[in-house]
Amino acid sequence: MKPLPQLSLMPRAREDLRRCLEFMAGYRWGRPDDRERDIADGTRRILLNPEGSPARSRRRKLGLKLRRCNAAQFVILYVYVHLSALFPRGMVSVRAIRHGSERNVFWGVREQRVPYGGTGQRDKPWMTH
Repeated sequence: MKPLPQLSLMPRAREDLRRCLEFMAGYRWGRPDDRERDIADGTRRILLNPEGSPARSRRRKLGLKLRRCNAAQFVILYVYVHLSALFPRGMVSVRAIRHGSERNVFWGVREQRVPYGGTGQRDKPWMTH
């Protein structure tokens, strides 16, 4: 089996994850642990097939192609960086995590450079590979 791409969560994605789980925790039926598992499963699917979703939005300034992956009721927005000397396994940069009911899940996703060398921050077990 070929090695999985490096995973990086941009600060916006970390904040989105926190907000989504807090929102779900406010409802008796929300079950935030299950929702976190849904997002983790979506992230694993992305890592196993990062080009499985076509580019849905382009950020011309930096040449980024945003892709989306549905994870239960959420949408994970990410950029896939192909194999290179800097990223020998490639890299998946998660840009945002949105609830699927939002009118335009791409709105407000800012152009930020892909973090070269990754963030090194893994505050959830599923963020490792």
